[in-house]
Amino acid sequence: MVSIGIRMIGIGSPLQWVHSTPQPRRTLRSISLWRRKVTTTKFPTACRRANTTIRERNDKCARDSIKVNTPVSARLQFRISGESALCEDVRCRGFDSFAHLAEYVRSLPYGRTANTEDPLAVLQEGRGTCSAKHRFLATVAQDCGHSDVRLTVGIYEMSEENTPGVGRVLSTASLTSIPEAHCYLSIAGDRYDFTGLSTGSSSPFAALLAEYTVSPTNLPQIKVELHKGAIAAWARERGISNEAAWATREACIAALATKSS
Repeated sequence: MVSIGIRMIGIGSPLQWVHSTPQPRRTLRSISLWRRKVTTTKFPTACRRANTTIRERNDKCARDSIKVNTPVSARLQFRISGESALCEDVRCRGFDSFAHLAEYVRSLPYGRTANTEDPLAVLQEGRGTCSAKHRFLATVAQDCGHSDVRLTVGIYEMSEENTPGVGRVLSTASLTSIPEAHCYLSIAGDRYDFTGLSTGSSSPFAALLAEYTVSPTNLPQIKVELHKGAIAAWARERGISNEAAWATREACIAALATKSS
């Protein structure tokens, strides 16, 4: 049975904006007190919903942007000590520290790997998307016994402001944003992004609609299902076909890969 943890940020009728009340410290750190309600779609039956709210204001967005582009947290300063074949291969390539590995992965160009099944493809091919990079890092961390390092999928409204390089594609489609599924690591409510893309005038975390904790093993299947569900609901609200919406999203990803190469 596939099991993922879900934090939905604003479930309900579309186009309705609400003001959230700040939550206790135990909730996931986020960036905005404003959240958009989105139409729910059919998520995997094994999913367990857990509503949450974004509890920090937009003026704290810069703090998250700095966090994901500065040296990694002390929480990620551990040795790669796992006995799995993956950890052994990583050590053979000269990586003894997870922090060192994470920074190296961040520096790799953005692009899809030819081998989407093997997490090690990121090192073998010298590139990776947010999914490939963070799936690899989460697998290594968990193989080392650090189960607190969680692989997270966030659905956010991708725009030129928070994802530089997609503006022209969106403009051609007469759009200003489109739902995108983004992967990163989460530890005790803090987010760490090693995708390595250029930062914009705002953080993707300020435009989050939902977050999911996913097993690295199940990521390829789960992420596509969640993303296509979000795209379908978004396209239906705007009278756009699913095919056209997904084609626009794919063109955005191609533009990011070209910009990064």
